[in-house]
Amino acid sequence: MGEKTIDSKRMVDINAAVSYLEALARRSRDGCIVVEHGGKTLDLRPPSVVVLEIEAKQKKDKTKFGFEIAWKNDADQEGGEAMKISSGPGDLPPAA
Repeated sequence: MGEKTIDSKRMVDINAAVSYLEALARRSRDGCIVVEHGGKTLDLRPPSVVVLEIEAKQKKDKTKFGFEIAWKNDADQEGGEAMKISSGPGDLPPAA
C-alpha cells in the first residue's frame, strides 16, 4: 500500500481547536478515526497501545504545543515515562 497523507493548517479560535481535540479523543476511544479533507479520506484504526510524543516550546515571540500519536500497523508498542499535563503545578496526576 502506498503512502496516503492529509495535511491541513489554518487559523482557528481556541474553541474550534479544542473541539477538534475532543473529536479526536472520542473517535480514538471508538477505535476508528476518519479524516476527510480536500476530497481525500483516511480511515485510521489505532491499537490499544500507541506511541505518544508531546512537545512544548516557548520563544520570545512564539509558543508551540504539539503532539503526535503514532503506531505500527502490526506491532506491539513499548511504554515510556508518563508526562503530566495540567492547568498548574501539582494539579493532576500523570495519565495512565
